[in-house]
This record gives sequence, structure tokens and C-alpha cells, in this order.
Amino acid sequence: MEYRELFAKFFPYRSYRMGQLKAIRFLFEAFKNGSIALLSSPCGTGKSVSVLTAYMAVRSLGLSKRLLVLTRTRNQLEIYCREARRISQFSSEKFMVVPLTSRKHMCPKASSNDIKNIPYGDFLKYCKSLRSHALNERCSFYESTFSGRRPSWKALKALDRLEELGASTPHEVFKLCVDLELCPYEISKLLLRKADVVVGSYNYLFMDAVRESIFAKASIHLEDIICVVDEAHSLPSYLTELTTETISTVSLERAFRECERYGSNAAEYLKRLLTVVKRLGDDLQVQPDEARLLEDAYLEEVLSGALDANRYGGLLEFARFFQEEGETIRSIKISEGLPPVSYTSRVGVFLEHIIKSELSNFVKYVEGFTFRDGSLNYRIGLRLLDPSPVASVLNGVYTATLMSGTLWDMSYYVEVLGLDKSRIDKLELPYPFPEENRAIFVDVGVTTKFTKRSEEEWVKIADHIKVLRKSVEGAMALYFPSYEVMNAIKRYFEDFKTPVMYEDEDTSFEDIYKFLTANSNPTVMAVARGKVSEGVDFSDEVGSLLSAVVIVGLPYPKKTELHDALTKYFTEKFGEKGYEYANVNPCINALAQAAGRLIRKPEDKGIIVIMDSRTVGHIAEKLPEDWRRNMRIFRKIENLARAIKDFQNLWKPES
Repeated sequence: MEYRELFAKFFPYRSYRMGQLKAIRFLFEAFKNGSIALLSSPCGTGKSVSVLTAYMAVRSLGLSKRLLVLTRTRNQLEIYCREARRISQFSSEKFMVVPLTSRKHMCPKASSNDIKNIPYGDFLKYCKSLRSHALNERCSFYESTFSGRRPSWKALKALDRLEELGASTPHEVFKLCVDLELCPYEISKLLLRKADVVVGSYNYLFMDAVRESIFAKASIHLEDIICVVDEAHSLPSYLTELTTETISTVSLERAFRECERYGSNAAEYLKRLLTVVKRLGDDLQVQPDEARLLEDAYLEEVLSGALDANRYGGLLEFARFFQEEGETIRSIKISEGLPPVSYTSRVGVFLEHIIKSELSNFVKYVEGFTFRDGSLNYRIGLRLLDPSPVASVLNGVYTATLMSGTLWDMSYYVEVLGLDKSRIDKLELPYPFPEENRAIFVDVGVTTKFTKRSEEEWVKIADHIKVLRKSVEGAMALYFPSYEVMNAIKRYFEDFKTPVMYEDEDTSFEDIYKFLTANSNPTVMAVARGKVSEGVDFSDEVGSLLSAVVIVGLPYPKKTELHDALTKYFTEKFGEKGYEYANVNPCINALAQAAGRLIRKPEDKGIIVIMDSRTVGHIAEKLPEDWRRNMRIFRKIENLARAIKDFQNLWKPES
């Protein structure tokens, strides 16, 4: 049978998009041969349905492996669930799709603000206490799910219904379970034994404890998994953040107050810790958004000295002491009807992580930050520089595919993630939309280069942005390298003529979307690598809501001692490529993702402006061929403004 005929049995649409058939064939071969595949497939090429079509095709040939799709957002997860249902209806092929979101997101009790707004770690402790009957309060949803150690008759009823549906979204699983007064998360776990396709977050593979807890009980083994990592451009930074542990002076202060209120003996020790961490930041003169490295075992020595830990059995004993005291306080809070949060327990968990971090590629640091009241505070932290030990699980699955719309420098991902080079296959698909619908302009008259930063440069950038805003008809999103740069420039926007929304740490995608749809010629000021620069879709049924995306300065990682340590580590490991892997690749990645918010469909038209003179050098060499081919350089902002007008005039309907 021809491959095209085989794929047609499962592909649920009338025609393939540009490059889509090639992607399906590539995925099919990877799944069949057990390779580690890297697929750069731009937005609009239909990656999710391509993955599912290739899997169903290889499954129909007798390959009895499970498909595990890892996504960054719930929205992406739901897309896979909907596409799977479409394939099932089209092909009449029965297969079981299980969506896995976090325990908190699937918890019916988390709909109350007391539970919904607590940190995830506190929620997990609270949930475990309810399930183990450690508290007077119990969870009726959990208890009605089981009869002894077996699923209850109501749980079996829900499992039968979900198996009949085949592919359900998390919302559908949640609603069915709540109607039957069952725990949606536990039902999803029970369903895993029958799953052909599992869709969940990165944590389900890359966190050892989560993977062993979820998959081992469902008899899912690594060597039997076809794994697809969606939005894989973010995987190196995600794995670094996943292994980062911090505790701040704010949390230490809250833990101290908590223990004082409930009469815990831990209060005096927490006060000592708070004092010594504040002194550490002050002595090192750490400023907001700055990080200073702490050599070798210095942090443990400082913390041990503050607690006189050697006298009491060591720092690990204090870690356990704080956790035990914290859980006692959590129980009392629950009995008082308060949110089940324990800052004291959190301190204990952090100390345990510090003690057990023996790998040479961990660094310890103290970082400054400004709290809501404007006060300078500090956090001490532990960060893994090298994501490859965590990513090594990808080498253990039957086959793994890393894919993204901007997986441009594939060697970077192979090297930094430590992928098995003997199993690598690569495919980069061309830009799928009409290139004439997209203008790429570069303003080389300004820069955010660190050595060039000054009030004069901020004023110049602000003036250029004002000219751009007057030139662009429609919504415009500007992405800055950092909040620091954005705040420095926005001081010169007092006379901005259109509605403006500035992203901050509390801004959500929904906030931005509502703002864009509610205003005429709106302007969004946001940060590259922020919450609204990656993995979000600013479009409706008509098309993109944006007319232009402006990248204000190249979004290089912020230069700190912490980042210098990463650069040094990568240089020692990868030689001359090390600097690029630590600095240039993350910059290109952030730039590509911000620009990717603009064009979402073939009919969309829009303008990308990069405001930085450095774009025309080494950065340009790293960009895809279609970018370089269409890029136009401007030294004068007036000429750039005229080019914007000319481009938009091309698409105006004739009067």
C-alpha cells in the first residue's frame, strides 16, 4: 500500500497543507524506526493532526506502542484531544486518548478561592493529607472513587463511559466525574491502563517522581513509548527552571510569623535564617534583578551557622523539623477554615533540596528582587546549569520527536539536551504562507546593547516607537528584552495616542486578548520570553488580531553572574559553540517566538519590525532563509514608516 493511501485512512481533512504530507511521512518513519527526530514545522502546518495521523498509520501496521504527547499549555493539550476525536469519527478506528492535567487543575475542591489560589506544592500536601486521612477533613470525591483498593462501581461506570467516548477533553472528564462525585484525576490515572494515546505536560516524563508514580502503576514502560515533545524550542530552558529551587526573605518572614502565631519552636530558628539571608544579600550588595554566585558549600555553611546545626544533628535534621512543624501548622489552619498553606514546610523542603544537590553542574546563588511594597528582598536559590541529565530520559524511550515552529538550529538541541546522535533524524519545513503577506523590517538606528544603554538611547527608542505607532493601522504588540528595559522606555510615552496595555507579572493571556478585541488601534507592551510571547494565539475566526509585532532590542538573556556561570559551563563543555548555546540561541528563540504571534493563517497579513542595529550581523546568519530573503534594512525611521504605509496600502480594498 502506498503511504499516501495509508495516511488517507486516518487524515480527517480534505486536503493537506503545504509541507504537511512530508511531515506525516517523516513522523511515520521516525515512529516506525525508533529514531530521535527533530521537526521544525512552522505555525499553520497542522502539527498535532500530523502526529496523530502518523501514529495511527504506524499502529495499523501492528506496532503496539503507546503515544505520549507532551505539551506546554492546556490549550495545546485540548487541540490534540479534539483532533483525535475527529480522526476517530473519520476513520471509525477505536482508540483510547487520556488527557492528563495537573492534580490541582482536575480537583473539584480547587474551585474555591481558598484552594485555587494556593501554591501547587501546598495543594499537593493538602491533597495527600486528605487521601491519607491525616486530617479531620476528608475528600468525598476521592473516597467515592475507590472501594477499598479497587475502583468503586461509580468509578467503573465513569471508566466505561470514557472508554466509549474514546477521546475526551480534560473539561469533559472533569464534568463527567464531578456529576458522579468522583475524583477526575484518579479516574484519569485509572484510565491510563487502557490508553493508546496519553496527552499531558512535560512533567509527566521529565520529573522522575511524577513519571514513576503515574506510569509505573499503569504498566507504561519507557521502551514502549512513542514520545512527542511539542513546542520543544522551550525544552532546555524549561528543564533548567524545573530543577530550580528558591526560598525568599518574604517566605522566610511569613514562615517566622506563622510559627510565632501558632507557638512553634521553629520560630526562633526561622528568625535566624531570615536575618542571615538578609545579611548575605546586603553584604554582597545584590541589587534587584541581580544574581551573585555562592561558592561551593558556602550557602550550607552560612545556613548551618545560623541554626547552629552541627550541634543538633546537621542541616538535614532542621529540614525535617521545619517540614514536620509546617505540616502541624497546616492541619491547624485547615481546622480554622484557613487556606492550607505552610511557609514553614516550604523552608524545610528547600533545605532538603540544598543538602541533596551533589551534582557539579548545580550552582547556588543569591538574587535581589523588589517586592510589591517597593522593598528590596532576596532569594537564595539552586539551579541546574546543564539540562542534559534530566533530558536523558528521551534516549530511553522507543522513539522521541522534538518539534516546534521555530526549531531552527537543531544541533543546539541535540548537543544541549544530550540526545543520542546515532539515532537523529531531522526535517525543516519551509514557511507555509505567502511571503508577500509578511513584511520584515529592521531599524538599525537604535539598540538595547548593554554598553549603549543610556537615557539618550531610551528617548530615541521611544521616539521611534511613536513613529511606528502612527504608521501602523491596527493592533501592535511590542516585545522588550526585559521589564527593566520596558520600564525605562515607557517613561517617555506620556503622550501616547492609542490605548496601551503594559504586561506585568500578573497579566494573563485572557487580559491581553480582551484588551485587543475591545479597543481600536490598541498597543500591547510585553516582554520576550514572557507569558504572552510564546504559545499563545492572538487570533479569532477571521484571522490575526495583530497588524504588527515589534521586537524592541534583541532579547539576549540578562547578563548576571548566574548567566555567566552558564556561559562558562557551556564553553568548557562545547568549546567555541558554548557562548552561542548560552546566549545567541536563546536570543534567536525568543525573537522567533515573539514574531510568531503575528501570522497564524494563510490569509493573515502583517509587519515584523526588529529594532536593533545588531540584527544585520551574526544574528541575521542564524535566521531562516525566508527571513533573510525578505528582510529590509532602514537607517532612518521616516523611511521605515513610509515602507509600513506602502505595505499596508497594498492590502486596502479599492474604493
